[in-house]
Amino acid sequence: MTLTPSGPIIAGSTLPLPAVAMSDEAAWAAGLRALTRGGFEYVDVVDTWLTVGDLTERQAVALAEAVAAADLKLAGLSAIRRSVIDPDDGATNLNYTHRAIDVAAVAGVPVLSIGFHRPLTALQRNWSFWSVPGPRDDDHDPAVWALAVERLRELTRHATDVHVALSLELYEDTLIGSGAQAARLVEEVGSPALGINADLANLYRVPRRLTEGWLEAFAACLPHLNYWHVKNFRRVEVYPDGPFLAWPTQLADGDIDYRTLLRIALDAGYSGPICVEQYGGDGLTAQIAGLRYLEDLVAE
Repeated sequence: MTLTPSGPIIAGSTLPLPAVAMSDEAAWAAGLRALTRGGFEYVDVVDTWLTVGDLTERQAVALAEAVAAADLKLAGLSAIRRSVIDPDDGATNLNYTHRAIDVAAVAGVPVLSIGFHRPLTALQRNWSFWSVPGPRDDDHDPAVWALAVERLRELTRHATDVHVALSLELYEDTLIGSGAQAARLVEEVGSPALGINADLANLYRVPRRLTEGWLEAFAACLPHLNYWHVKNFRRVEVYPDGPFLAWPTQLADGDIDYRTLLRIALDAGYSGPICVEQYGGDGLTAQIAGLRYLEDLVAE
C-alpha cells in the first residue's frame, strides 16, 4: 500500500453523488470538491457517477486535471454492472472494459475494479435491491467459468501492457459470490495484473442463510487483495427458516468488524486503497463518518 505519513490511503467513492454528463466538467468539479470538503484526499471514481469507459482521451486527461484541481488523487476507477459474461451484453461490456482500461492508463489511475454483477431489474429498482431476486450467474456451468477465464485473460493482457491493475469485486449471485470462488478464479486466470476487491458487505446482505462468513470470505481473498470497497450492514436472521433481513449502516455501526479486518490486512502487508462506500440516505455524510472511523483505527 502507498502510505502517507498518517497511514494508508482511504478514498471516498463517487457512488452517492448525482450522475454527471461527460461534457459537464463543471459538474465533475463540484462533485469532487464535495469529497475534498469532507476530508478525503483520494477518490474512487465509479461509473454510475461518470461513465468512464466512454470518455475520450482528452476527457480522460480532463478528469485527471479535475481531480488534481480538487486537491484529490485518483485511487482507482470502478466499473459497475458491466459483466463481461452477461449472456446478453457480455461482448459489449468487454469492449467497454477495454476502453475503461485505456482511460485509466491515460488518467494515471492504478486500478480498475470490475465485476460480474448485472443491471438491476425493474423490481429491484423499486425495493432494497439486495432483497429482491435478480440475475444470477450459473456457477455450476463449466462453459460460464471458461468464458470468464478467457475474457479476464484478454483483459489482463491489455491491462498489463498499459500498467493498470484489475480487481474483481465480490458480489452476490455472481460467479464470484464467495471469497473462495473469487480466489479460485484469480488463480486460474494466473495474471499478476488481476486481484480481488473484497467488498464483503455485498455478500453479507443476502436474504438467505449465509454459507460463508465475512471473516472466512476475507481470509480467502487476502492473498489476492488489491482494492477494497468497504461499507457495512446489520443483519437479522429469524430462527429457524428466516426471514433474513439486512439494511445498510454507517461503517462503524454494522456487523462486519473493520477494526479486526484492517489489522489483519495491514499485518499481511496489504498494498491497495480502502474505498468507503454507502447506500441510502445522506451517503456522502456517512462516507465522511467512515473516513473518520478508519483514520481513528489507523491511528491506534
